[in-house]
Amino acid sequence: MLSRCCRLIQRDLRSSKRILWQRFASGTVGIQNGLFKFPLADIGEGIYEVQLVQWFVEEGQKIQEFDKLCEVMSDKANVDITSPKDGEIAELHWKVGDMAKVGEPLLTIKVEEEEGAAGAQSIEDQEEETEEQFQSEPELPKSKVHIQTTPAVRRIAKEHNVDLLLVTASGPGNRILKEDVLNYLQGFVTSAPTPKVPITPKTTSTPTVSVSMPQPPPITAEDRTIPIVGVKAFMVKKMNEANQVAQFGYGDEICMDRLIDIRKQLRPAAEACGVKLSFLPFILKAISLSLLEYPSLNAHVNSDCTEIYQRGSHNLGIAVDSQQGLVVPNIKDCQSKSIFEIARDIEGLVARVRDSKTTTTDITGGTFTISNIGAIGGTVCRPIVFVPEVCIGALGKTQRIPMYDQAGNVVPKSLMHAAWSADHRVVDGATVARFSNKWKEYVENPEAMLLHLR
Repeated sequence: MLSRCCRLIQRDLRSSKRILWQRFASGTVGIQNGLFKFPLADIGEGIYEVQLVQWFVEEGQKIQEFDKLCEVMSDKANVDITSPKDGEIAELHWKVGDMAKVGEPLLTIKVEEEEGAAGAQSIEDQEEETEEQFQSEPELPKSKVHIQTTPAVRRIAKEHNVDLLLVTASGPGNRILKEDVLNYLQGFVTSAPTPKVPITPKTTSTPTVSVSMPQPPPITAEDRTIPIVGVKAFMVKKMNEANQVAQFGYGDEICMDRLIDIRKQLRPAAEACGVKLSFLPFILKAISLSLLEYPSLNAHVNSDCTEIYQRGSHNLGIAVDSQQGLVVPNIKDCQSKSIFEIARDIEGLVARVRDSKTTTTDITGGTFTISNIGAIGGTVCRPIVFVPEVCIGALGKTQRIPMYDQAGNVVPKSLMHAAWSADHRVVDGATVARFSNKWKEYVENPEAMLLHLR
């Protein structure tokens, strides 16, 4: 049974390797004389260059498939680039701080000669060979099974006498990470009928825990010159592009009382499922339903403003404040998701942004953006269109204020200010106003959204 599982793992690893080859082989001459020039792949629509933040490798270093090579930064997020092959770093083509061009070689990897020969084969031939090997290869003994991990992880496993075949892998392509080994050491193993026994690493002395108090940042009166790089540099570029667009602004006040009540009722059910229910999922769903009636706002415009592309999917971007700057990931296909599903996607996106683990899928394909400036404390904000999108919204904080009702009585109400900006070259003010009115209707009467559940 174990051998069968190992064979399945090997097939998955070969499949992952083939997919990576298909993804990265385009735009490269392949392997010549044992050297593979690894090109920088396209990490986002409209992005033709990225800034190299740091290298995780150096020339002459041995690497394995899926090892992190470097970190690059675009106008949307930081992305880690991993190795598609085992080998040795022969040359790094860019320095830290350089603007690396998409499609040009990122670094050169020295690979084994037999792998170089295989690289000349077509993708179809490699796929057929993979299937043949899986069908015909004999069961491998335990010592022959190839485990995907790094030398550092193997060293930790060896120090604590851990059999890596027993460790559950959580990395890409069933790769064993350092955290997997540590989790195994802190976990349990079962051996029927013996009850669970905790496994603890061997130690020669009792560990000493030291607690250090956080130190305040140093106060300085010196002038400093801070380079504008990374996400901030790309923000400069995007704002310069946005400044070329004539923009129309529109604002309104939204009564949040009924939405506050409904969220309060639904929060326990969401928390029971492990999801934190904020106002944002309701607001995004209301935007999506409104875009169904006004699809011209869910669109991109080309650079010379001769064509507008209406998007079928509602990939709604949310502006997230991170240590690197403003990052705008998006929730895919909101038009076909429930409020609960949108809430779960928001949690995952925000967590990945804060941990600098956003993926290419997270940050590309956006069609409409919303900025919740009220989460920080702002009341009124004028957003700037995130080109090539044609419309963006900004939400202020909700305030409890006295207002007159229809009978002339003073009553407390919870009001939120919403502001919209649109590309006035292709979007007229009346469309934005009607869209805002429809969205306001859904937010102020959230029960109406139930009628559109799929």
